[in-house]
Amino acid sequence: RHLPWRLIYQMSSKVLFHARVVSARTAAGTARQLRTSRPKAIGSKIFSNKKAIIRPSHALASSDNAKEIDGLDEFVSRGTSLPEHIMIVSDFLENAHVEDLRALYDHRFKDPRDTTPERFIWDYWHVPEQYTLMRTPAHIFFPEEMYQQLEDALLEYGQDVLGCRSLTQIWMSYYIDGHGQELHADVPHGPWAFTLALTDWTNRKFKGGETMMLQPHVLDYWHDFDAGSCYEYNNIMQTIPQEFNQLTVFDPRIPHGVRRVEGTKDPMEARLVLHGWFAEPVPFFKGALEPEDAAEALDQALDALYNELDTVAEALGTVTVRVHVGGETGAVESVSLLTDSLVVHPSVKEPFDEVRAAIFQVIYTNLKTALFPAAPEDSFITIPFVFQ
Repeated sequence: RHLPWRLIYQMSSKVLFHARVVSARTAAGTARQLRTSRPKAIGSKIFSNKKAIIRPSHALASSDNAKEIDGLDEFVSRGTSLPEHIMIVSDFLENAHVEDLRALYDHRFKDPRDTTPERFIWDYWHVPEQYTLMRTPAHIFFPEEMYQQLEDALLEYGQDVLGCRSLTQIWMSYYIDGHGQELHADVPHGPWAFTLALTDWTNRKFKGGETMMLQPHVLDYWHDFDAGSCYEYNNIMQTIPQEFNQLTVFDPRIPHGVRRVEGTKDPMEARLVLHGWFAEPVPFFKGALEPEDAAEALDQALDALYNELDTVAEALGTVTVRVHVGGETGAVESVSLLTDSLVVHPSVKEPFDEVRAAIFQVIYTNLKTALFPAAPEDSFITIPFVFQ
């Protein structure tokens, strides 16, 4: 069933809480059912509403996004460290599923003289001095059931970890000799971009093909400029190998691209990836607590939270947290940090880490003291905060 959402709060141009809470008067189902009410669905395709919010961040996160920083001191201390622009999830899909995806691709290309219609669905996308690759919509290439498994896995990750309830169209692209992408930034599509690699990276027969991103210090080059240092490619650019079955989630506002592929002209040996964007950040509920029952308590906590944020220096980015609500008491057992791409607005003069720490403290203290209705079992609420 489709869930009606209402925008809780928009604080001038400083903070947009693009997450929404279910209205107690109009909601008719739990957020778990949100996965079946896919916005703007056309066939098996998913399109976002193009209302995107983006931000910068810093380090390469581990594949285990469930590090779940908790406790006030530990949570606030996260503000003194660098944000995370990139998250890596190894072995993202079940082995049988990812092997089936790759096997179908290989089957389509194994006979270069084959003239079946499935070989003629590829678009040669060439924008001079910007993009050169072969691409096709994944929902067209794969059978419906196989595609649906892929889409469901990505949606589940997006909702549970990123607080994003939808995907843009999923593309599949291959890169052979001469193909690549020059640096660009995909601002309007969604807060997080992704690639899911189907490349046999260990046995690849080409050079290049890594995802490349500008190092964070380059975006603020003069702030920490050292006249005594030399800078070479690896000091300026971060490269990310596209290992088989690796999900790479990254902030699309950071200039990024694909290193030019050199060597093979055979699609069977190409750099092969699925890619798209996670979109529409909204709260996501798991457990016994119904969203309509949680709305009043969550509204109260967020009203106080926003009032406090109005006194903190401006920032840009997304912070996603998971709130663990005890079933018997309705009290918040923990507030865990899932994603953090928050940077301080360029106009702010206060120290970077102090501003971030202040924002983290406001988020933690207001959510930790919220009191929800009792329920038969514990519940978990994933909440994305988008600052712009």
